[in-house]
Amino acid sequence: MHDVAITGMGIISAIGLSAGEFHRRVMEGACGIGPAPWSSALPGQRAWWGTVAGFVPRDWMDDRIEDGTDLFAQFALAAAEQALQQAGVGAFDPLRTGIVHGTSIGGSRALMKAQHRLE
Repeated sequence: MHDVAITGMGIISAIGLSAGEFHRRVMEGACGIGPAPWSSALPGQRAWWGTVAGFVPRDWMDDRIEDGTDLFAQFALAAAEQALQQAGVGAFDPLRTGIVHGTSIGGSRALMKAQHRLE
């Protein structure tokens, strides 16, 4: 087992576009999940969703990356860049750097686009 140090964090979520904003909003009791606009009003038939408002991919990547990358991966790239900036460790060493990524339904935009093309 090797020692591990968390030197930087980054978050893109429904309640914050940075680790600091996320922490502040969690401490305030914020929740980024709510009824989906297409949700039924009938009891037991609600659909829920969380959206990320205010995220601008071009703040984190160039046009080519944005165009060819699904939204969940754009969030991951931005959060990783935030973590690297916060760490302030200089040049990125891929052999000494790990990333923990969590998503609940990553890739749905790409799936919808593919279905639209098929139809």
